[in-house]
Amino acid sequence: MLVSLRREGIWLWGDRFSTTVRRREALRQGAAFVTAAGLTALAVPGAAAAAPTVAQPIIRLLVELNWEGNGNFPGLVQHLANQFIADNWTVHHPGVQVLTMPGDGANGTVHPSAGSTVAAILAGAGPDIVSPCMAIESFYSQGLLRPLGPYITRDNVDLSVYPPEILRTMTFNGNLYGLPDTLMPHTLFVNLSVLDQMGLPYPQPDWSYGQATDLWRSIAGTHNKQWTYGARLGLDSQSGGSIAWLMHAFGGSVRSPDGARCAMDSKEALQALNWLIPLFQQKVAEPGWPGWAGTTAVFQTAPSYGIAGYAVSAHAAGLKWTFFPYPVFPAGRSTMLLSCMYGMNANSKNPPALVWDFMKFITVEPAWQRFFNSRLALSTPNQTTPELWDYWLTVAVSTAPPLRNAHLEYFQQATTYGWSWSTFRYEDGQAQSVINSYVNKMIARQMSVEEAASEMTRQINALEVAGAQVATQSARETAAYLLLRVT
Repeated sequence: MLVSLRREGIWLWGDRFSTTVRRREALRQGAAFVTAAGLTALAVPGAAAAAPTVAQPIIRLLVELNWEGNGNFPGLVQHLANQFIADNWTVHHPGVQVLTMPGDGANGTVHPSAGSTVAAILAGAGPDIVSPCMAIESFYSQGLLRPLGPYITRDNVDLSVYPPEILRTMTFNGNLYGLPDTLMPHTLFVNLSVLDQMGLPYPQPDWSYGQATDLWRSIAGTHNKQWTYGARLGLDSQSGGSIAWLMHAFGGSVRSPDGARCAMDSKEALQALNWLIPLFQQKVAEPGWPGWAGTTAVFQTAPSYGIAGYAVSAHAAGLKWTFFPYPVFPAGRSTMLLSCMYGMNANSKNPPALVWDFMKFITVEPAWQRFFNSRLALSTPNQTTPELWDYWLTVAVSTAPPLRNAHLEYFQQATTYGWSWSTFRYEDGQAQSVINSYVNKMIARQMSVEEAASEMTRQINALEVAGAQVATQSARETAAYLLLRVT
């Protein structure tokens, strides 16, 4: 089983990948054996009742599922997910068949792009439930998502179990268009062994960003014949959206609330950049997404979906370590809190009430969270409900015992103050590339923080104006196309 799972996954440790999905794969490498063991146990014959069969299904639902565990979704994971769906949802819906496929945010090498899903929807063959990850606004701007408000109201869904910050990323013009697949709060992984060797004190959980800065400066330098960074922070040249948590920490923002204007030249954003950039320039900190290898940073950004990888790798290296919260910044505590979403295809030919019923099964009801997220993926739930987090904690420590004293409660706490990515309303990919480019110029001392922030703001605002014009024309063409299909 372990061999087959390794063949399906990508086990490269510390490489820099070009997409968010592949960055996640690197983190999960160290957890391969625990996930394989868990999947093997779940696949034992007789572990679940045989799925009921329905002759000649009348309705077929095509569903994109986001997989945040090891390896690819197609294969054993998909088989187990399909079986669980058959036993717990399809059995109550005679005449309906559910077909699953990996979503845009799914882990592994086999997953569609958001663009291919959009094309399929426009061609009349798209999934009934879609899972755009960092492409939410592209779906919304083309009218491809169905507002969830009427269904939320009808079924009296308690939205307070979802972090407001996550719902913000799925709300446009006052309408909610999605619900999260899983919450991905970030904390810090701390190599306590290095602090012990240097004779440095451990920080307290309520530490300030000034105390963090002083400690990281004390660490930075040559240690064991190699350069040791104080911290590796969740920011890199491949994902400008990951800087949003830092802007929030200083009371600023990457963009305006409607996403149509850049706000990186505000006094709060400049304060954040003037704190961060010198740390990079002086090699006190290094930018980068999480990863065990390729860095000697003592404090490292650690996402919840990579906890087993950290535990296994640190245990194998004989380190003394723990997880720790981000410090308190001028505007309060802040960290990355990410989530992909599930949404309803507005152009689906199937009954919307039926599509919603299945979406509610994977986003509202707790059974799916316990099985798919906690047991299969070892991923944190999509809600803040204490019972679901207690269940995840039990599964995590029983699957990877080194996690028992690692203070996993800091991940749960991060769901209350974490900040998500900030996508722009139009041309988000280009806008993020502009941010990346000018952040790199700041680090390389090619431009001052103020000059770079001013220029990136100007360029992005021009992109947004042009993007709005293109979107208006595209919406007209899409409406005309759909009208021709109907008539």
